[in-house]
Amino acid sequence: MRSNTHPTSIDKAQYQQREKQMQTKPIDFNSAAPTHRCTECGALWRLWRKEETGADGDSWNLRSATCGKCCDMAPMGKQIVPLTWRDIAGALAGPVDPNHDLVPTLRMFGGAMTERAADAIEQLRAQVTTLRKQAAQHESDHARASHMWMLMVLPMQAAAIEAEETNTEEAMRWITNTLILPGLYPDLNDAKAAGGAQAWFDREKAAEEARYDGVRKKLAEQAGQGAAA
Repeated sequence: MRSNTHPTSIDKAQYQQREKQMQTKPIDFNSAAPTHRCTECGALWRLWRKEETGADGDSWNLRSATCGKCCDMAPMGKQIVPLTWRDIAGALAGPVDPNHDLVPTLRMFGGAMTERAADAIEQLRAQVTTLRKQAAQHESDHARASHMWMLMVLPMQAAAIEAEETNTEEAMRWITNTLILPGLYPDLNDAKAAGGAQAWFDREKAAEEARYDGVRKKLAEQAGQGAAA
């Protein structure tokens, strides 16, 4: 018989307390994976306690490719702190230092979940790199488009000034000079057949808006495919 009683939900305060403990609690390692990190140079270290090794005292093993002068042949001071899950979660933050990258640390654990976490971090890093490149390209394209727009607007503004100061014939030279490149000057016979300047403008504007809508749709589809990949 199915019960109508809903399962007891986790208290929000208890969940937040558990989450805080998870983030700040030092990780208990049972392998050669790092247990500590240096807050100054970022180096990763493994603390071997004498109970584990059978030696007379504790010892330290560098688990990064390099370390700074703060750690190199120096006492393990207050800058050496336990490695926590917050450090693991922050593996995506900031630039990646290949000497102290936490992804190899994750792979040292030897568990399926940590392997998947390391793979996910590397995939996200690759996506972030791609998005940064795309953002830079978009910014460059925007700057170029803005520049071209201003090069078109300035002659029209100069034409307006010329029309006020002298006459409309001189003002038209500013407009005409912006259309000297091949294909820019309008076909006057075509414009006349279309019904004049206003009719020609309405037709060409509608065609340009349709072209632009097609480009935007294509870019949106490409962006969606990229996100899915």
